Amino acid sequence: VVVLDEGRIRLDGPPEEVLTHTEELRALSLDVPFAASLSLRLRRQGVTVAPCIHEKELITELTRLAKPERLTKDVEECETLEAIASLETVAEEAEGVLNEAEAPVLLSFQDVSFSYADPAREEQRRKQRAKRRAQREQPSERANWGTDPEALWDLRHILLDVHEGEFLGVAGHTGSGKSTLIQLMNRLLTPTEGQVLFRGQDLASKEAVQHVRGAVGLVFQYPEYQLFAATVYDDVAFGPRNQGLDETEVERRVRKALAQVGLDLEAVMRKSPFQLSGGQQRRVALAGVLAMEPQILVLDEPAAGLDPQGREELLDLIRTLHEQGFTCVMVSHAMEDLAKLADRILVLNEGSIFADGIPATVFADQDALHAIGLGVPAAQALALHLRQRGWPLKRMLYDEESLAEDLSRVLQEG
Repeated sequence: VVVLDEGRIRLDGPPEEVLTHTEELRALSLDVPFAASLSLRLRRQGVTVAPCIHEKELITELTRLAKPERLTKDVEECETLEAIASLETVAEEAEGVLNEAEAPVLLSFQDVSFSYADPAREEQRRKQRAKRRAQREQPSERANWGTDPEALWDLRHILLDVHEGEFLGVAGHTGSGKSTLIQLMNRLLTPTEGQVLFRGQDLASKEAVQHVRGAVGLVFQYPEYQLFAATVYDDVAFGPRNQGLDETEVERRVRKALAQVGLDLEAVMRKSPFQLSGGQQRRVALAGVLAMEPQILVLDEPAAGLDPQGREELLDLIRTLHEQGFTCVMVSHAMEDLAKLADRILVLNEGSIFADGIPATVFADQDALHAIGLGVPAAQALALHLRQRGWPLKRMLYDEESLAEDLSRVLQEG
């Protein structure tokens, strides 16, 4: 592995040597392997674990250091620990979800199905194709997930409520219907069957559509590609002006929106958005949505394409916006990001709801998620693996920090 910085070689060597330079790699805004990061945390907490870059190496190291008497010998005891942890964690987190469920429903999907094609015509074509396939001696194999060109429904029988103040994460394999789902949220798409309601009003009505376009702010993946105006000010002001607001109100909203994304109006207002860095361009695009003063912020893979530092900064910004009162819906392939930010996670599979619940319960069933092409956060995967080997890890959902804390306790006590 060769690591470059400003045209010079900073690190050069085999992966097991280069990728354990955790702090130096992070200083260069690079990702580090999970095992390397966790083993560094453990060393800082006094555990004499060797630097590792692969989870298997780390498991071997932890097994070497573990005292047999500290591990759960009795399978029944291990299952009891897991059951107790499950009950405690789910009870605590479910209480928070229950409080959110008592909040007003902003968006409601009532048995929504969607097809990009005309259902009647495509159903006839599907039957014809099925008949031809049945006549073949050796039918071709198909992947059991992903976008199927012969699929009729992109979404099928979606029942979903988004409550005021919640942070809903949306996950699913490519082609599972995530982008279709969020485009139905502000009527960019119209349901083929069923209804989408905003505050109880059917979005099929023109009056509701005019309102929801400002109330549900949709931020597409790579939103900086949608920048077009000559100046940052005009780009952010486009939405409010389109709403027919006077210039005094437009300026107030532009100032507020740029402040919300951490940009100084005087420093950037007269610049072309294309003079800014990639991260700043994404913030300007987000500010353009915030200037509409939406009630719901819908984000499609908001951190896609950013380096680690830019990703963390943007996710921290999204967390802050949620804390300021925004209802957030975020689509992401990064399970770690959803585990950090979401109160609740919706998992789609082939256009249908596969799971809907708090992160602790959704990420508890690793095998089920793997079966549909998804994973769980790296810390959670390692914790589940160690728990199966008898380690008394009592939390139902782990991140790197909490896993390092519990591993250190097990290795240093007794």
